[in-house]
Amino acid sequence: MLSTKLETVTRIIEAFGKSGADEVEIVEGALRIRLRRYVEGTIPPAVETADALPEEAVAAAGSSPVGSPSAQEASAAVPAPMHGVFHRAPAPGAEPFVSVGSKVQAGQLLCILEAMKVFNPLSAPRAGVVVAIHAENGSDVVSGQPLFTIRQTADEGAGA
Repeated sequence: MLSTKLETVTRIIEAFGKSGADEVEIVEGALRIRLRRYVEGTIPPAVETADALPEEAVAAAGSSPVGSPSAQEASAAVPAPMHGVFHRAPAPGAEPFVSVGSKVQAGQLLCILEAMKVFNPLSAPRAGVVVAIHAENGSDVVSGQPLFTIRQTADEGAGA
């Protein structure tokens, strides 16, 4: 029975690979298969962005409005260093390590990537404010896929 399900999953993956679809999700009972195509060099739509935050919250975090040119210049994507499962929190039901609008320091833990039952921490490469989170909690991510966008705050300086 298990080999039949494995063969079915393998056929679904092969068909998805040959198709032009960007995403497919199949749910049958307890089985859930979700496949997403990721194209190198593209940034997937943000799951959460600072656009959804009140302007006072963004300003309180020490950043300029999201649409301003200076904000765009000082923002940097934080890519996944490996393939794995994206975890925003240390445990199910726990508060996430960071959220949109969180002020972070260089080296601060942003998320955990799970690969082969090994939990790998991903830290902020620079200080600033998290302005976007590009992956859903529990989703599979690929190496190089942008996970966060961090905007450098004015008090951090341009060289951070």
